[in-house]
Amino acid sequence: MTAEPRIDLLDPGIFAQNAFWPVLAWLRAHAPVYRHAEPDGPGFWALTRYEDIVAVYADGEVFSSRYGMRLGSDAEAVAAVSQRMLIVSDAPHHTDLKRALGKAFGRAEMSRLEPLVRSVVREVLRDALDEAEIDFVDMAKKVPNYVICMLMNLPRQDWDWIGAMTI
Repeated sequence: MTAEPRIDLLDPGIFAQNAFWPVLAWLRAHAPVYRHAEPDGPGFWALTRYEDIVAVYADGEVFSSRYGMRLGSDAEAVAAVSQRMLIVSDAPHHTDLKRALGKAFGRAEMSRLEPLVRSVVREVLRDALDEAEIDFVDMAKKVPNYVICMLMNLPRQDWDWIGAMTI
């Protein structure tokens, strides 16, 4: 029997170093539905088999997204947008939202959106060049936030604040 590796899915280091693969392989083989402890929280379930994940996604009554999408979410903030944002909605609301968004971001809209996205990427890269050191993830996550803010015609000075409020 393979020895249990150190399992700490809260450690960003295993993901930053791409060292999570053996942990996930061990979990798939030995504990595909795994209860992970949290030092200051209730813990969480980690599913590592495709079939189990598909079953959870298909059962919005038992495994709902409407109560939050990440550990430590502010319950009041989640309640304010529940069933109104894709990430915190379940069918049929999720399907309706996806259909509405699909039209705005579909193939026919790409020629209109491409120049906008290119300008956002240029701005993010230009700002990054001014920094002595950058975190690529912090830089890259600005792109979708800025694109959405631009599409919504929100004031430029609010974009970073909006991004910080929605992560």
